[in-house]
Amino acid sequence: MGHRECMRVPMDFDAPLNEVYEPRINYPDDWDWDNGDPPGYDPPTGEGWQLWETVSEGSPLTPVCATAEELARYCADPLHGVTIFASDTCSYEKWLHMFLNDKTDVGSLLVMTSTHFGPLVDDPDFIK
Repeated sequence: MGHRECMRVPMDFDAPLNEVYEPRINYPDDWDWDNGDPPGYDPPTGEGWQLWETVSEGSPLTPVCATAEELARYCADPLHGVTIFASDTCSYEKWLHMFLNDKTDVGSLLVMTSTHFGPLVDDPDFIK
């Protein structure tokens, strides 16, 4: 599991930001995880775009946006404090690339190569 994930949720989805999504912590104690996630564990799907942290049980980091471009602008704005990994931030272009190519979960991974140490999204070879 990566550190960030772009979720497609309903436009009116209103889970509190920066708080663990409640169904992910309130499930039956005897749930058999071999049968998959409990009902309602994941947020409902929809047309909106929202960034989640997935280090813990998962919580939304941004409001629901109508487009990937709107979400990328929100995430790239330093006033919002959205990070890809720890305190590392991204440009609008990098956020948008990850959202449109379903790479947010891998872009947030910390990697070390002979030429790069840090989030994968900052590796010059990530966006091609």
